[in-house]
Amino acid sequence: MIALVLHGPSRFDKENNGILLGPAGDFTRGVLSMHGISLDNPDELFITFADDFFKNSNKPSGIKKIIFAGAKALDFLPAAKDKTLDAFRGVVYTSTNKTQYIVTYWPQDCVDAWAMEDSLDGDSDGEDILDKDDGKSTSPTKRSNYSFWFAQDVKKLLTYDPQKVQPEPQIYNCSRAEEACRVFNFEGPIFFDIETHPKTNTLTCLAIACGESPVYSVPVYDWGGNLNVGVVFFARFIRELKRRRVVIHNALFDLCFLAAFYKIPFGHDIYDTMVAGHRIFPEAEKSLAHQATLFSNRPFHKDEAGNFDPRNRAQFEQLRAYNIKDVVVLREIYYGQIDLISRDRGLQDSVDQASQSLADYAFMSLHGMHFDPVKRQYIVRKCEERYKHLNRILKILVGFDLNPGSPDQVVKYLHGQMHYKPEKTTDKGAPSVAGDALYKIKIKHPKNVAIDVIFEMRRMVKLKGMLGFQQWIWEY
Repeated sequence: MIALVLHGPSRFDKENNGILLGPAGDFTRGVLSMHGISLDNPDELFITFADDFFKNSNKPSGIKKIIFAGAKALDFLPAAKDKTLDAFRGVVYTSTNKTQYIVTYWPQDCVDAWAMEDSLDGDSDGEDILDKDDGKSTSPTKRSNYSFWFAQDVKKLLTYDPQKVQPEPQIYNCSRAEEACRVFNFEGPIFFDIETHPKTNTLTCLAIACGESPVYSVPVYDWGGNLNVGVVFFARFIRELKRRRVVIHNALFDLCFLAAFYKIPFGHDIYDTMVAGHRIFPEAEKSLAHQATLFSNRPFHKDEAGNFDPRNRAQFEQLRAYNIKDVVVLREIYYGQIDLISRDRGLQDSVDQASQSLADYAFMSLHGMHFDPVKRQYIVRKCEERYKHLNRILKILVGFDLNPGSPDQVVKYLHGQMHYKPEKTTDKGAPSVAGDALYKIKIKHPKNVAIDVIFEMRRMVKLKGMLGFQQWIWEY
């Protein structure tokens, strides 16, 4: 039997004195049905709320798997102490009585109006304003993606096989970098991750593995600031980077950092798990932590780096442990992604295309690219001419000089003169004339050519702005 333990009753549940009703119920029914489980069969699915599940002993026997949907369960799970939902979800845990469980999002949060608006408009609902997923961030999951991760978490639990869990890897904490040269005796891709000190642009330490080798922790500097890397390790490292496949998460940062500050070159066979993750599931967050919940079952560790003082021994060792976990997870993500894309030729081609471009992108990041200032000026001049032409047309259409970049003037025309109903409002309650709101108005009033002109004039302004940068000249 499977238990579905909900955060609490939704508005639909309270109004109808039921459980998992309304859109949340329909959504959950669809997810479970893909695994042959009926939401309406009490013999195979037990549904309750978190308070009732933990505080009452009235539970059916024989529960083998539990889906904790919502943050309320974290208050009762010892393993989740001081953890947020984002930091605990997506991992299958096994309790002392051998029951497997996973924590995920509340179905009502997956389908509510904010999630829908976020998904359709691409706007923040106010709670997701800090979400800027750069691939390495630990920012919260977008509300619009809750439904995706809920489905993935349920799938992970229901298909979880403890016999296929990756064993704990062997770890070597090298006192000097040269000890890590043993890693290159193993065949297979190179997996590595670096930790840097931003204030000094210093490579602090790195963790590295080759194929199925142990993970070697390499201290470039020790906690006392002494250099631990000699010519031997760097020579082997450079050689292997150029002849093997290199697997990194956010490769452009790591490779460009090594090339810019340590003159370490890179080859052309680069696989970036962040870029590949984006090709596999474009809608999903691509950070290492999020990708790990798809292809690994390691507990969340991205909050373990802490404050780092390179001269503090305890903090230095903490950073090394964190660095090692990054590589352990990186390797499992890679093999999981490779297994998935190998079953889909189109997906394989997409990931290959992205991977083959990484070396060129990294090279351009370091050396720049050819630039035609004459052509740039020509395009800028054409933008200006077209803008003036469109401005004359817009004045004829609306009856006054309208600046498309002025929200007040656009509001005056659309909602004052034309009496169109606002599709969205700003934080201050005024009608919004941002791109998504304007697009909705255009859909409802397709014959209004003036809106098309406004869109095109805005595009000209944006294009001119993109090309209006000051050329930077590299001085040797």
